[in-house]
Amino acid sequence: MKHRQTNNGSLRKREITQPQQHTEYYLFNSQGNLKAYSDDIMDFAYYGYNAANTRTYKLSLYNTNIWINGQQEPLNMQLQQAMFYPNTYLNFNGNGEYTKHYYNGTERIASRLGDNTTTIALNNNILEARKLQLEEQFREDIHKLIEETVPIDLPPFIDVNALQPTGTPNDIYYYHPNHLGSTAFVTDQNQTITQGFLYAPFGEITTEYAPMWQNCTLPKYAFNAKELDEETEMYYYEARYYKPPVFISRDPMYENYPTFSPYTYCANNPVKYVDPDGKLPIIPWLLKAGAGAAADMMAQASLDYLFNPNTHSWGQAFDNINWWQVARSGAEGLIPWKTPGGKIGKAAGTAIVDVLVNGANDPANYTAEQAGMDFVIGFIGDLAGGGFGQIIDKYGSKAVINGLMDKLNYSATQIRKVTGGFDGDAVRKWYKESVEAININIAPTEANARSVVNQRNTLKQQARDLMSNQKAASKLPKIQSYEYYYQKAYNAGYRGEELYRHIINGSTKTNKSFNKRYGE
Repeated sequence: MKHRQTNNGSLRKREITQPQQHTEYYLFNSQGNLKAYSDDIMDFAYYGYNAANTRTYKLSLYNTNIWINGQQEPLNMQLQQAMFYPNTYLNFNGNGEYTKHYYNGTERIASRLGDNTTTIALNNNILEARKLQLEEQFREDIHKLIEETVPIDLPPFIDVNALQPTGTPNDIYYYHPNHLGSTAFVTDQNQTITQGFLYAPFGEITTEYAPMWQNCTLPKYAFNAKELDEETEMYYYEARYYKPPVFISRDPMYENYPTFSPYTYCANNPVKYVDPDGKLPIIPWLLKAGAGAAADMMAQASLDYLFNPNTHSWGQAFDNINWWQVARSGAEGLIPWKTPGGKIGKAAGTAIVDVLVNGANDPANYTAEQAGMDFVIGFIGDLAGGGFGQIIDKYGSKAVINGLMDKLNYSATQIRKVTGGFDGDAVRKWYKESVEAININIAPTEANARSVVNQRNTLKQQARDLMSNQKAASKLPKIQSYEYYYQKAYNAGYRGEELYRHIINGSTKTNKSFNKRYGE
């Protein structure tokens, strides 16, 4: 099997040799949405999107063209199926037959086949102009897709001027999900199973009951309750398309997860995670597990992300979660490493409320990273004061300071306020290691010497602001300017590049030869 990607990482062409040789073509628009697909230039799929990059229609077409005397006749497109999505609550096909969908929060729980006729008001002048525009766009996209410029005979336009009944008032069907939110089976109002699925871990359907049930009228919502496009065997995940076991385009947030392939599904752990929109995996039962389990999970991930120096992304933080502990929290209603009345337990319990509310209000756009940051803001705020003692004991002062400073952009003064500040020994250690981390492998110029002195002076001021004893901090020697160190080096006999090198090297040393007292 051979693959070809575009410059933005989206699949462009796939040549398959087993079990039967054929070639698949993919075309993405500038927003990263799949616009067209073809299998061997015989079967085609074509998609449309609105300004919010949400899919509004899909067309399934078949090419009936032939070759005469070695020349390819025009592509003769025949429409097989069409589906339109004016909003999340309704869809209709090319005949105007429609289906309505019902939700409990964000979870689709039932679909009812349309049972009456509704006329659609049309502006024919606008419609005709739009038809011409779409014809031109369609031909252009298909030519790009197959990388040929053969003539294209288009099928007649779909003229839907009314929504037509699909069934009777009794035709309502209920979805029964498994633990990942995937449709296990569908039942009618008499509790009779009308459709059912069994899945492989990554979403391939291994067994399907009644595969042709409501074909062309009701979308097939299967793995993770996502719509399966049977013409391409891909699931529509909003941000991108999923062809089990991988996505066909790059994760738009792949830079946050450098340890994973940008095409992988749920960090290669489909049993633990679910991906709501093709961007970032979140725990499938976050909104269902109860406040105790959700709070424990977010507390663990947040503390690891902020204060573990080896964790650089939220994806890594979620991978480091102790799931046995989360399960215990769910069962006992508390965070086991802190009693219910403790500061950490209370802070986590309070912070998780905002996360659950935000997740329920905007599930399609609420990512794990957003959930983490929302939790952290409330969590850290509620811990302000005496709640940081255990965290500092576990991770150390340096990790806590750097985590709050680098990942939350807290100032040193803000850190002192939320933590209560740090004693002299802890601050000296942080200051020494931070100063020694300044890059001095640079050219000995005035600009570089000034830069290094400024970096050191910034660290000195931050160290003062971090001290719990602000009275002692105010008595430390004055922070000196670049001119002070220049004059000092000049008086010692240094000139030219040697003078600048002396200032640069001295700015990263904290021993007595360069700093007689801490803070000088």
